[in-house]
Amino acid sequence: MSKHKIPILLFLLLLSFITTANAQMRGSYLQLGRYELSRGHFPEAIEKLNIAIQVEPELYVGYYYRAIAKFQLEDYIGANEDYSKAILIYPFLEDLFFERAITRDKLFDIEGALKDYEKAIELNYLDTRIYINRAITLLTLNQYEAAIKDCNMAILLRLKDETVYIVRGAAKSGLMQYGDAIMDFNTAISKTPKNTYAYIQRGIAWAALSKKDSALRDFNYVLKLDSTNSAALSQRAILEMENSEFQEALTDLNTVIRHSPENSSAYFNRAILKGNTNKLNEALDDYNKVLLLNPNNINALYNRGGLKYKMHDKKGALADFSKAIELFPDFADAYYNRSLIKKELNNTKGSMEDYKKSELLRHKTYSQNDSINFHTGVRLMKLTALSNDFDNQNDAQVKIQNNHIDIQSQPLFYITLFPDGSKKIKIYDPKSKYYNEPVTLINTSDSVDRKKVLRRINLQDSLINKNIKNVSAYMNRAILYGSIENYNNAIADYNQAIAIDSNMAISYFSRANTYFKLIELMHSFDTETPQTSVNRNVQNNIQQQTNPNNSYNQVIDDYSKALKLDPDFTFAYFNRANVKMRMNDFSGALDDFSKSLKADPMFSEAYFNRGLMLIFLQEAEKGCADLSKAGELGMIESYNVMKRYCNK
Repeated sequence: MSKHKIPILLFLLLLSFITTANAQMRGSYLQLGRYELSRGHFPEAIEKLNIAIQVEPELYVGYYYRAIAKFQLEDYIGANEDYSKAILIYPFLEDLFFERAITRDKLFDIEGALKDYEKAIELNYLDTRIYINRAITLLTLNQYEAAIKDCNMAILLRLKDETVYIVRGAAKSGLMQYGDAIMDFNTAISKTPKNTYAYIQRGIAWAALSKKDSALRDFNYVLKLDSTNSAALSQRAILEMENSEFQEALTDLNTVIRHSPENSSAYFNRAILKGNTNKLNEALDDYNKVLLLNPNNINALYNRGGLKYKMHDKKGALADFSKAIELFPDFADAYYNRSLIKKELNNTKGSMEDYKKSELLRHKTYSQNDSINFHTGVRLMKLTALSNDFDNQNDAQVKIQNNHIDIQSQPLFYITLFPDGSKKIKIYDPKSKYYNEPVTLINTSDSVDRKKVLRRINLQDSLINKNIKNVSAYMNRAILYGSIENYNNAIADYNQAIAIDSNMAISYFSRANTYFKLIELMHSFDTETPQTSVNRNVQNNIQQQTNPNNSYNQVIDDYSKALKLDPDFTFAYFNRANVKMRMNDFSGALDDFSKSLKADPMFSEAYFNRGLMLIFLQEAEKGCADLSKAGELGMIESYNVMKRYCNK
């Protein structure tokens, strides 16, 4: 036997050790992930489960747990993807199909959700959870009889939860069987006397029977239990509007908006209220807010179109009615109103075509309102009445995705000589014979001790005095000068380093960063008001530090030189993309973010920025997928953005 070969027994023992170690690592991180899930620490759970999945990518349970964590963070795109991966590996577990169905329902993939519920029933037809959740989905589709059938099946299987009676009652209300609906709500209340959903639904049924006092009693009782309950406040406001109690209705809607500033239903109702009280500009503002939160809200587009027409903005009204028709091609009233506007704009042919279309649609057998609700009712129902998991509203307030943050793209990465253990850092290897130590990069503010910086500058001075071609010393001194905003000296040192060795990507990268900071500082003085004599003096000093031809193009050129020398320099792609965004070169920025991700598929900041940009460019589906990936990789800001712009 060759002395270079491993004996077979030793090899098998080594293989056994590696396999055991991997299994232990996987098991350890799976358990840690489950533990974090149980504590409600969902980002931490995802972090642990990422490692478990890396170690054992063919084990379904890692994806399953991670899907649960993503769902709780309202990253339904990521949860759906992970449930699908788990199902691909192990398609025999009903929970996977059941929970993916709920997730798809949240994504408004109703067809996919119903298929998953059916598959879950095939695997276990005795599971009452499947029937009640499918009933909720059917309810949002106005398939009331089918929803009642599922509720009856759940009751037959001895489901004792009050939810089944609330859902069945809501379905009966949909069939205008209000008396029977109230009996179901009464049963739910008898089981859980403080269930706010039951009171709200019963109040809606009382209102439909014109028993407004009874409805008001139910809404007031809910508000006694929870003074900020948005559904109860909204429903009470509707009653107050019907009774011409406009000030009371306005107070209730303002309360909803104050506590839930992204509640589009409240803005919508307040817009109607303000329109009815002749506050047209304020009504327009509220419709604008609704459409900012949900650009595809058909009713808001239609109402805003009517309001714009009333305000003599015929072109704006035409655009809104056209958008409503684009979203819902069978909207008869939108065609009719658009025909009137086209007539006034001397488009006789277009007016006649729209009028004929509206008349044709009016003769169809289904109700226009039901048709609109097919598209928008899901959102409204879940906003003001039911949800698949009946989350407690107060608990929801502490979820990280509900924290208010200012949405901003992730800034540029730059070298720091003062790494802080509390900050997220990146490492880059310059691969240079003159500057060959890995460097630390950050994209957060770098607070430094000025005296310490000056002492280190003196040290670099002495090194340069000993060897005027010491590239490492020039680079370090340039970084130090940049940290105290002495950009003139920093750029001079980068120039000197490049003159000695023009093949270092890191020197062009760092000079580009310095130029960028200088330009941004100058812009801050340009926009500062009032411009004091002190500010003018500071600006003059800055202008003396920079090349007269300085612009973002100069920054782009340096990043491009860095990338020519190192085509896998992911941070240079990222930084160049950010600068291109500033220059409104969105196509170029998207291309650079994509290249940075090709170089580093785990670059969370690049996913985040590209996601934001795609949403800005009205490509929400792609943007939300990027934000989901950024969240998976640890950027918890993604979940807040997704809640605002992806779950519409």
